[in-house]
Amino acid sequence: MNLRTGHPGYRADIDGLRALAVVAVVAFHAFPESIRAGFIGVDVFFVISGFLITQLILREQAAGTFTFTGFYRRRIRRILPALLVVLAATWLFGWVALLPSEYAELGRHVAGAAGFASNFVLWQESSYFDGDGALKPLLHLWSLAIEEQFYLVWPLLLWLCWRKRASVAGVALLILLASLAANFLLREERVIDFYAPFTRFWELLVGATVAIAMLQPSRPMGWLCWPGLGLLILAMLLITPSMPYPGALALLPTIGTALMIAAGASGWLNRMLLSRPLLVGIGLISYPLYLWHWPLFAYADILFTTSLPVALRWGLIGAALLLAIVTYRYVERPLRFGPTPREGRLMLALIAIGIVGLTTQWSGGLTARPAARYIDNRAELSRLSDRNDACLQYFKPAEAPAIYCRYHDAGGDTTVALIGDSFAHVSYPGIAELLGARGMNVLLLGNPGCPTFLPPGEPDECTHQTRQLVSALDARTDVREVMIFTRGPHYLEEDAFAKTPPRFPGPQFVASLQATIDRLRAHGKTVSYVLENPQTFIQPESCIPRPLRHITRACTLPRAEVEAQQADYRRWVGRINHARI
Repeated sequence: MNLRTGHPGYRADIDGLRALAVVAVVAFHAFPESIRAGFIGVDVFFVISGFLITQLILREQAAGTFTFTGFYRRRIRRILPALLVVLAATWLFGWVALLPSEYAELGRHVAGAAGFASNFVLWQESSYFDGDGALKPLLHLWSLAIEEQFYLVWPLLLWLCWRKRASVAGVALLILLASLAANFLLREERVIDFYAPFTRFWELLVGATVAIAMLQPSRPMGWLCWPGLGLLILAMLLITPSMPYPGALALLPTIGTALMIAAGASGWLNRMLLSRPLLVGIGLISYPLYLWHWPLFAYADILFTTSLPVALRWGLIGAALLLAIVTYRYVERPLRFGPTPREGRLMLALIAIGIVGLTTQWSGGLTARPAARYIDNRAELSRLSDRNDACLQYFKPAEAPAIYCRYHDAGGDTTVALIGDSFAHVSYPGIAELLGARGMNVLLLGNPGCPTFLPPGEPDECTHQTRQLVSALDARTDVREVMIFTRGPHYLEEDAFAKTPPRFPGPQFVASLQATIDRLRAHGKTVSYVLENPQTFIQPESCIPRPLRHITRACTLPRAEVEAQQADYRRWVGRINHARI
């Protein structure tokens, strides 16, 4: 029995492989613009885990010593010590650093992690690669959840095969192929494909299949490590976060890892590179290093308002390494290999921290905290819902086909209508508040991505909707004024955000808008055209004062800069007649 690992049959090269996997993941999160495929390290971990656990169970079954109690007691001692420390530390730091809504979300994630259901919690929220994901300190625990979900069923299947003398290889291969097929079939549903357990089980089963195959005596195949390394390098060079993943691309790191494991400890590459003390040492602390690194980076992203400086990124890597070493030395090893059984206490601690997480969520983020005194006005940065009942009573959907339909009844006899695209939608709350205070009713009608124009020629869907919408307004005598909102440059010239080609040449833009204005004026409406909102290129959340925040940017936008951006657009708008700009 190896003193460093506590189990027979220890292979130093697998710890070296673990080191490569965790370094790839940490490097990806620290330098995503450079190490674009580092997230494949998780796939490497899955294959290693499937191999080691399956190998251990099969050996115990052959020796007649396997028990479910023994298996899950080992899992508790392996997984919980470091996990509990990281969950507690992440929750405690959130106490002083997070606003109420953020802390409530963290509580939900703590509870999900305690129940090994993080992948399901995140599945309902967003994608691993989106911007919001960088602000979730426990995002990375989705992979641990999938692994533990796999180990709820896999030991039972192996036991049934042993009892019924069924082919373990056949069962493993059948489930692997079914899981892989589900992975391929759901590749268009990227979030489901990423987080669903069954679309990921095949990766652990790749490792399990290697363990089953290596039980049979065979000649040494150390040469397999070379094509295995080649596939891993190819994966690092080819895969990017924008590609559908896992999908077929995940075959590169998983098969590559399987080949390196199958090469055995005597393979030259495994013996001379992966078994080096430095890599083995990193491999031994890979689990706590994986647990610690992401909360550090997530909290840094939350507290800083610009891209993290390179020096800080290296500092966070160093901090994660230090915390991993301390956790491994003083928490994981004593509780995992100590003489006193402590599984019951560990499970009680897990239940307790899960209850703490739920309490944090249900309380709305523990609003009695000092950090809750900061104004959590993120809701003000979110859009209202597209429709309200008052509008649907004022206008029947068939009468005016509008995705955006809101109505503010101020009790007056005059209604101001806002029509347009999403810019009308986001402008509505302020206009409704302003004009409602003056006793005017406010109506919103519009469709996303559709300028409210009446261009000549064959009508498209937007033009058809606009004609119906304008016709509905024609008959409303209480609508005295109409305000047109559009994301003007988006339709007139190449857009800085969407990079779309212009929809209208300048003259056609003016003529189409003028046609709408003239149609409304012909029915007695006063018309205003509202210029485009300033495009800030700044995330508004980064300008909100908050606990521990280090404001590193000036959250202002010079008027001259906005006018310069809109100069060409304003020149075309200046050709419009009979409307207030």
